[in-house]
Amino acid sequence: MSTPLRTGARRFQAISIRSHFLSASLALVSTAVLFAGVFAPGADARIYWTNISAGTVSSARMDGTGVRKGFIRGLVNPFGLAANGRHLFWADKNRGVIGRARLDGSRVSRDFVRIPDWWTPAPIGVAVEGDRIFWSNGGNFIGRSRIDGRKAQPRFMRTKSDGVFGVDANRRHIFWTALERYSAHTIGRARIDGTLQDRRFITTRKTGPVDVAATGDYVYWVNSNTDSIGRARVDGTHVNRNYIRTGRGVVSAVAVAGCHIYWADYWTGKIGRARLDGTGVRRSFIETGTVRGALRGLAVVPG
Repeated sequence: MSTPLRTGARRFQAISIRSHFLSASLALVSTAVLFAGVFAPGADARIYWTNISAGTVSSARMDGTGVRKGFIRGLVNPFGLAANGRHLFWADKNRGVIGRARLDGSRVSRDFVRIPDWWTPAPIGVAVEGDRIFWSNGGNFIGRSRIDGRKAQPRFMRTKSDGVFGVDANRRHIFWTALERYSAHTIGRARIDGTLQDRRFITTRKTGPVDVAATGDYVYWVNSNTDSIGRARVDGTHVNRNYIRTGRGVVSAVAVAGCHIYWADYWTGKIGRARLDGTGVRRSFIETGTVRGALRGLAVVPG
């Protein structure tokens, strides 16, 4: 009578072991799928840049391959570039408009935001945060509209800074770069509603900051006079004015996406990349083939 019981126990143990390994295998497969979903670029994961000479937006894959020149054509003077999870936005300086297209280059709207009295001031930089589009103008104003392009306010915020070029925003704040004539170059900051301005939030010491990128923890800017990227915490502390050395050239734009920092050098026509910790610097990550002085705006969609 004891033998059948032992046999049944062995069968139950074998079934339990097989079930255990099946569960473990499914867990490994689920983990692999999860990590693939987190770290693998999506279909819309691309790098985009503007070419003011050709009047285009171009793009490449996240690994720097698959360069598509003239991804979007027929623009006049596209400067700043921004993106959210669905669309690209660019500031067309000589036409005084903000354009928009889908991330795949379709549904191009060259006059998505028509800026009243745009010639004073004209749009240069552009940023997107939540349900708002922001733009800078090279003067002392930051403009704003709704994400659907309506209710444009070209003088949404008077920054009290001279020469506002780059602009970006996170959930709480707007940041901008200013090339003030008679004082140190600065990074300014205000609340997302335009209140509590601090036009000298960060002093960069005549480094020539022309673009800015903000995340939840840090703010980054490009220094056109010192061939570098600066970084500070979003509260203005731990300032490192030469966080990444970009090499000889003139950096014109910066973007942060995923675990990398990207920058555009309009003198060399190259896009560089480094890890968020400043290591792994690749100054020639993408050879855009643009003529000298044409590479301006930069946006990255990690997918």
